[in-house]
Amino acid sequence: MNAKEYLSQAWYLDKRIKTKERQLDWLRAHAVYVSPKLSEVPKAPSIRRSPVEEAVVRITELEHEINTSIAQLMQLKTEIAEARTCAPSFLGQVVVPARSEGEGHVDKLVGELLG
Repeated sequence: MNAKEYLSQAWYLDKRIKTKERQLDWLRAHAVYVSPKLSEVPKAPSIRRSPVEEAVVRITELEHEINTSIAQLMQLKTEIAEARTCAPSFLGQVVVPARSEGEGHVDKLVGELLG
């Protein structure tokens, strides 16, 4: 996989995680207002879930999906770091790490190499 594919995949994973976190926040905010109907008369068992149960199940599923996506993102970041340190090119070993330190370091490095 090339650098563009790695970064694109990481960006999409991060975007998906943020979307799921917003959904989770919305569900948690609205789950407060969901309340069961209480009555003294027993109700016949139903195949349908109650609104409270639906909210709790959806929150649990979203939390699991978020945790899985975060694990995938962390694995991808590890792969990116390994690929960057194993890069045989001059660009991957010298310029990219200098670039991550800031613009001044790249300009200084280029000046030293050309000067």
